[in-house]
Amino acid sequence: MKIVMAAGNFDVLHAGHIRHLREARAEGDLLIVQLASDEVVTNGKGPGRPVHPFRDYVVEDTVHDGIVVVNMIRPDVFTRGCDYTRETAPETALVESYGGRMFFTSGPKRSSRDIVAQIRRT
Repeated sequence: MKIVMAAGNFDVLHAGHIRHLREARAEGDLLIVQLASDEVVTNGKGPGRPVHPFRDYVVEDTVHDGIVVVNMIRPDVFTRGCDYTRETAPETALVESYGGRMFFTSGPKRSSRDIVAQIRRT
């Protein structure tokens, strides 16, 4: 069984997220989705985020805990959205160290930050 793992904020689910998850799922037999914690979203996106707070999810993705979870599961493929590269994804070194593969979904880039800003302007 080929395990694929995808990580992200997903506090405002949009078309780019859906594309990311569909492409990630197509890379293997089992998709595990790792969600960013409220703290990680706020630190990365700024005040007022997340729009939909973290609740009862299975895996909380803080920068440190996320790496720990990836190391425990050791997915064959780890996916990130098109806003990441091999050089900027924090999981790259770990995934490649055990022979896993990084996969970056295709663009165009959609931004939750831009969507939230547009909603707040209207």
